[in-house]
Amino acid sequence: MSWGVCLEYDSREPFRRAWGYIIQECEIPNAWERGTHPQAMPNWDSWHFDVDISDPLQVPDPIFVFTPKDGTKLKGEVSLYDLEHPEQATYFFGSDSMNLNDRHLDGRDFTTVYIPESGHLHSFVAASMVIYDRKRKLCLS
Repeated sequence: MSWGVCLEYDSREPFRRAWGYIIQECEIPNAWERGTHPQAMPNWDSWHFDVDISDPLQVPDPIFVFTPKDGTKLKGEVSLYDLEHPEQATYFFGSDSMNLNDRHLDGRDFTTVYIPESGHLHSFVAASMVIYDRKRKLCLS
């Protein structure tokens, strides 16, 4: 399995469309949504709904959780500037209406990452920054 993004379910249509655009245009090979009421959008062929995060066969290691450096529940430990992207990885983003905490990861090991010099970002904006960083660093190495 290669890399992908995992996010919390968010029912708001504009956010679902933005994520659909990011997944399609950035050519993300795998996308997982953790939540109980998934609604498929057109052209989401790589989308997996209501995933079991505790299963490494469904969501591969390592897991990088994106959260503010001074987050209220999880605090970012590693700067995106310093993150070394492995070929296989899962990038986990919370919903725009709820902060992630460690219970969302169902006992999995993970590294918290923050995006320097950014205030609150919508999850799909943060994801586009992370994907750009991944592609840039992997192409340079």
